[in-house]
Amino acid sequence: MYKKRDIHHLIENVDKKRNFISYADNYLGSGCARKVFKLDDNYVVKISNDKIVDYVTEKGASFARGVHQSLKEIEVFNSTPIGLRYLINPIVEKGVYNGHVYIVQEYVEVDGDIDEYCSYEEYAKELGYCNEEIDERINDIYEMCEYFKISHEDILDFSANIGCHPQKGLVIIDYGYPI
Repeated sequence: MYKKRDIHHLIENVDKKRNFISYADNYLGSGCARKVFKLDDNYVVKISNDKIVDYVTEKGASFARGVHQSLKEIEVFNSTPIGLRYLINPIVEKGVYNGHVYIVQEYVEVDGDIDEYCSYEEYAKELGYCNEEIDERINDIYEMCEYFKISHEDILDFSANIGCHPQKGLVIIDYGYPI
């Protein structure tokens, strides 16, 4: 099991070294505003590239995109109705350290990467979901995205943001990209 100091150590290294890949064997990848590291066999941590001070000052959400995405993801997780929670990979821990917002989630195998595009529908079919289940899931995603003002395209068209959880099946692992 990871310890909080593992997260703090990663963030300290993030602040010292901007070349994440060169020092982190547990580096999994980057989105447009956050880096993802594997903490252990069961958990990952997403760390905002920017700091919360940038978010709360005059620069705001348009500048501090990693902080904004993390805060939006926390809002979505905390406020998603129970009937739609099956869609998302849960957040098990969240916090701020050295100004960076971080989110810990269960580790989930991802189908694609930042350069590969596969639709939610295609991936669901690969996993054996029937058309009726896929349609219901996609309708629920549209409902969730509309309610929280997050991008459905970022979920439905970008396979790096979805994965297959061993017990829960197809889940959205990145659900904080605003519209």
